[in-house]
Amino acid sequence: KQSDELRILGADMARQARQGGGLQKSPDLDEYEKLEEGLAQLNVLENLYYESNYAETRALGWQNVEQKMHADIKALAIRCTNGRANEADTRMLRQFFNGRQDIVRPMNDFATVCDRLAALARKSLNNETLTEDDAGWIRNYGTTLAGLHFYSGNSYEVPEDNFPIVTRIFYNATTDSTLYAGLARPQALYIIIPAGHSFQLYRGAVMTYREFVQPNSKLLDDDSWREMIANGQTPPPPRFTASFYAQAGVGELLEKLTNLTARRVSEEDFNYGDVQTILWQINSSAMDKDLPILMKYFAQGGSGDVLDGLSDTIGRLHWRPYQNQIIGMISSPSPDNAMSKAAARIFIENPGCLDPTALISNFAQQPPRARRIYCAILSHLPQQTDGTRKMLLRALQDPIAGVRWQAALAIKNAGWNDTQSQAALIEALDDTNEYVAAEAAYSLGQLRATDTAPVLLSKLGIALQSSNKPPEELHEQATEIVSDIRELNEPVAVLDPDRQEIRIDLGGTAAIFGMSRRTYDLSTALIEALGDLRYKPAVDTLSKLHGTVYDFEATEALGNLTGTNAEPQLLSE
Repeated sequence: KQSDELRILGADMARQARQGGGLQKSPDLDEYEKLEEGLAQLNVLENLYYESNYAETRALGWQNVEQKMHADIKALAIRCTNGRANEADTRMLRQFFNGRQDIVRPMNDFATVCDRLAALARKSLNNETLTEDDAGWIRNYGTTLAGLHFYSGNSYEVPEDNFPIVTRIFYNATTDSTLYAGLARPQALYIIIPAGHSFQLYRGAVMTYREFVQPNSKLLDDDSWREMIANGQTPPPPRFTASFYAQAGVGELLEKLTNLTARRVSEEDFNYGDVQTILWQINSSAMDKDLPILMKYFAQGGSGDVLDGLSDTIGRLHWRPYQNQIIGMISSPSPDNAMSKAAARIFIENPGCLDPTALISNFAQQPPRARRIYCAILSHLPQQTDGTRKMLLRALQDPIAGVRWQAALAIKNAGWNDTQSQAALIEALDDTNEYVAAEAAYSLGQLRATDTAPVLLSKLGIALQSSNKPPEELHEQATEIVSDIRELNEPVAVLDPDRQEIRIDLGGTAAIFGMSRRTYDLSTALIEALGDLRYKPAVDTLSKLHGTVYDFEATEALGNLTGTNAEPQLLSE
């Protein structure tokens, strides 16, 4: 029986290892969510491996140890499946089994947590001093709570936005309606308690209870309830909460935000966290009726963090009546392009509501930065039209290099893989700006435009022989592309959703400072595209790049187009 259990566990481990490896090569958010529970169990095993092989990890380096770890886990799974597990294998399997996400273990842990919370509450009521152990447990309470919600490791740092839940309480046949009870967004609870000879104000998150009647023609489940809340349609709190619950309106919150941001420059004790708290409160309570005052405040401009927060709120509301006003903001001058990008994020938040006609008809009259943003916005449209395609193809011929680069990226993001779009991107491979040409190659590879692979291979041969642009020219060309982007620290990238800014920026810097390895150029993009297209006739050309500045890219591309890890082959040559 034990042997059978080991075989089952070994087969399960092998399956999860294969799934995890597949997601690393080609990340897919929907697929990850389906496999999240099993991957969390595998993550427990991987952490144990690193702890057991810490010295080896430091000696070999992260990437080498990761490869060895996956090979060792695979070998372990095979031994267990074949009934040849030793004592060490059995211990490892036990750790793997204990890492599963079952409800029994968290419920037992939850009971212990409740007992500890009760003991702390009694100490507070009895004015007993907390011990250092108590203080440490309280500091780590957030991590403890995350574990009870199946967040393993440090995954709680990027939690899922799935807190609101709802359930049916009572069906009324007379009115054909249902009474629901639900939890909305968490909210802040403030309490004042004695602290020695004074009082201390504390703040913490608590659940928000909602109780409401809904007609049966609009039945709710968790997903539709979350959509209601995301759209600012949260029902009001029950009447019994009026004695202790206060909720400021959006207008009052915006006034607080104005007073707070006015202190940003003048006061040393200014707390940026307070700004984010108010923005969160606005986002959680704003409804369509608040759009006029939100748009008035947004149009006044401000710092990037405030504009970004307000654009998130406006973006989830029905902003269509304000479309022309928002389009006008895209062209408005502002420090670091904060206003224009924030306005663009409103459209990107809900592109299905956008009428693209205004963007297409006014494209040529806009300044270069606005033309780039127009391209980026149109690439998000869920229903692409021939009009948007033609505009992007015209933008690919723009006199400004940054606009041409944006158009090449937008064609890829919009999914235009037709013959005319492919031909336009092939023509862009000869662009005078190295990084525009590289973006065209990147887009063809990402679009899986396999018919263009022979052209890409031919262009690679030419590019490898003519990589002699002066460093100052490469640096200048890189600056033409990235000067309007600067989005590395922004949560939602408008112009650079693929996060290529740092590659281009470093490519230009490496050239001007004479670094031996060129980080990113046309040859790099062509090599990666050939790998993405799995173009096997490129094997000989790529193999000859061993020992050159393109060694790493060629190795990766060979691995992609042969379906294997090509590194050992290259290193042995």
